[in-house]
Amino acid sequence: MKLATVAFYGFALGLLAVGLRELLTGFEENRCSMTYMFEYPEYRRVSLPRRVARLYPAYGLYLYGEGVYAQETRALKLTGAPVLFLPGNAGSYKQGKCRK
Repeated sequence: MKLATVAFYGFALGLLAVGLRELLTGFEENRCSMTYMFEYPEYRRVSLPRRVARLYPAYGLYLYGEGVYAQETRALKLTGAPVLFLPGNAGSYKQGKCRK
Protein backbone atom coordinates (compact mmCIF):
# COMPACT_ATOMS: atom_id res chain seq x y z
CA MET A 1 0.00 0.00 0.00
CA LYS A 2 1.05 3.53 -0.54
CA LEU A 3 2.13 5.63 2.41
CA ALA A 4 -0.70 8.15 1.81
CA THR A 5 -3.34 5.41 1.99
CA VAL A 6 -1.90 4.01 5.22
CA ALA A 7 -1.74 7.50 6.71
CA PHE A 8 -5.37 8.19 5.71
CA TYR A 9 -6.66 4.95 7.25
CA GLY A 10 -4.58 5.54 10.37
CA PHE A 11 -6.01 9.04 10.72
CA ALA A 12 -9.57 7.74 10.17
CA LEU A 13 -9.09 5.00 12.79
CA GLY A 14 -7.67 7.59 15.21
CA LEU A 15 -10.75 9.79 14.75
CA LEU A 16 -13.00 6.77 15.25
CA ALA A 17 -11.17 5.87 18.47
CA VAL A 18 -11.48 9.43 19.81
CA GLY A 19 -15.19 9.47 18.93
CA LEU A 20 -15.85 6.13 20.62
CA ARG A 21 -13.98 7.22 23.74
CA GLU A 22 -16.05 10.43 23.90
CA LEU A 23 -19.25 8.47 23.36
CA LEU A 24 -18.49 5.98 26.12
CA THR A 25 -16.88 8.22 28.74
CA GLY A 26 -17.81 11.80 27.84
CA PHE A 27 -20.85 12.29 30.05
CA GLU A 28 -21.21 15.77 31.48
CA GLU A 29 -23.58 17.11 34.06
CA ASN A 30 -26.77 18.85 32.98
CA ARG A 31 -26.05 22.56 33.42
CA CYS A 32 -29.62 23.66 32.78
CA SER A 33 -31.41 24.97 35.79
CA MET A 34 -34.95 25.96 36.59
CA THR A 35 -35.82 29.58 35.98
CA TYR A 36 -37.96 31.65 38.29
CA MET A 37 -40.04 34.65 37.40
CA PHE A 38 -40.25 37.68 39.65
CA GLU A 39 -43.56 38.80 38.17
CA TYR A 40 -46.55 37.00 36.73
CA PRO A 41 -46.22 36.63 32.93
CA GLU A 42 -48.71 38.39 30.69
CA TYR A 43 -49.46 37.61 27.06
CA ARG A 44 -51.04 40.19 24.79
CA ARG A 45 -52.44 39.18 21.43
CA VAL A 46 -51.14 41.38 18.63
CA SER A 47 -53.67 41.93 15.84
CA LEU A 48 -52.62 40.74 12.44
CA PRO A 49 -53.78 42.23 9.14
CA ARG A 50 -57.23 40.91 8.19
CA ARG A 51 -55.94 39.08 5.15
CA VAL A 52 -53.30 37.23 7.18
CA ALA A 53 -55.77 36.41 9.97
CA ARG A 54 -58.28 35.10 7.43
CA LEU A 55 -55.72 32.98 5.57
CA TYR A 56 -54.18 31.51 8.74
CA PRO A 57 -56.86 31.40 11.45
CA ALA A 58 -55.01 28.82 13.57
CA TYR A 59 -52.00 31.13 14.10
CA GLY A 60 -51.56 34.11 16.36
CA LEU A 61 -48.95 36.62 17.40
CA TYR A 62 -48.50 37.29 21.12
CA LEU A 63 -46.40 39.75 23.07
CA TYR A 64 -44.79 38.34 26.20
CA GLY A 65 -44.12 40.59 29.16
CA GLU A 66 -43.83 40.52 32.92
CA GLY A 67 -43.83 43.23 35.53
CA VAL A 68 -42.96 46.76 34.44
CA TYR A 69 -42.37 45.71 30.83
CA ALA A 70 -45.87 44.26 30.62
CA GLN A 71 -47.30 47.54 31.94
CA GLU A 72 -45.28 49.62 29.47
CA THR A 73 -46.42 47.56 26.48
CA ARG A 74 -50.10 47.41 27.43
CA ALA A 75 -51.00 49.79 24.59
CA LEU A 76 -48.93 47.70 22.13
CA LYS A 77 -46.74 50.65 21.12
CA LEU A 78 -43.68 48.57 20.45
CA THR A 79 -40.09 49.62 19.72
CA GLY A 80 -36.84 47.73 19.38
CA ALA A 81 -35.96 44.47 17.70
CA PRO A 82 -38.52 41.69 17.97
CA VAL A 83 -37.65 38.12 18.91
CA LEU A 84 -39.83 35.50 17.31
CA PHE A 85 -40.49 32.28 19.23
CA LEU A 86 -41.91 29.37 17.24
CA PRO A 87 -43.12 26.66 19.64
CA GLY A 88 -43.39 23.89 17.05
CA ASN A 89 -46.08 21.35 16.30
CA ALA A 90 -48.99 21.53 18.78
CA GLY A 91 -47.00 23.90 20.98
CA SER A 92 -48.25 26.88 22.92
CA TYR A 93 -47.16 30.51 22.87
CA LYS A 94 -46.88 30.23 26.66
CA GLN A 95 -43.78 28.02 26.28
CA GLY A 96 -41.74 31.07 25.25
CA LYS A 97 -40.38 31.87 28.73
CA CYS A 98 -36.93 30.33 28.83
CA ARG A 99 -33.55 31.44 30.13
CA LYS A 100 -30.34 29.52 30.50
